[in-house]
Amino acid sequence: MSTTVTVNQNKTPKLLGLIVTILGAVMLVAGLAVYIFASGYLKDERITVSADAASFAGKQVAGPFTAFAQADIINTHALAVPDVATLDPAISNAAEFAEELGNKTYAELGGIGNKYKDEVTALKSGGATDEDPAVVEAQAKADAAGAKRTSVMNGSFLRASLFTSVVSFGVATLVMGVGVVFGLTGYAIIRLSDGAVVETKKAVASE
Repeated sequence: MSTTVTVNQNKTPKLLGLIVTILGAVMLVAGLAVYIFASGYLKDERITVSADAASFAGKQVAGPFTAFAQADIINTHALAVPDVATLDPAISNAAEFAEELGNKTYAELGGIGNKYKDEVTALKSGGATDEDPAVVEAQAKADAAGAKRTSVMNGSFLRASLFTSVVSFGVATLVMGVGVVFGLTGYAIIRLSDGAVVETKKAVASE
């Protein structure tokens, strides 16, 4: 014959476990909601990863990996050496000047533009007119540097927007992961707070 006895313990741990479990569920749902919202926002923009991207080429931007891939190729395009054909014909050493503009940051391009603006000012101070070939070329270079700077700035804004989405996905995933951990921890606390089960056996006397 055996007897099973359940030893009831303090109810506080069980309540705590329940609270932790509920908190984990809330975090899981909240993280999932943010992830879905961020994905839907990107889909509404109808962005497609550029064909020359290192990965996910031609895919719709709808998640952290495609957003990162598009942000990376935007940066590549923004810093690329300009096509010589797009430069002003007044620029005599177009190929060399294009190399000067390539792989330059927003701040560096500002310095280049100011350099040629100062050159224009210096030439005019020396008696040159607006129609002077040297003035025209220097002004064309300053304008090209300004246009390239604007392109880099726009690219930076687009990349920042995409990286914000990437961060949102990361935070949402982190919150969901923490929610799962909280849920499992709460469940474990509840199980452990149920109390120990002790089984005793009584020997049957032989006749």
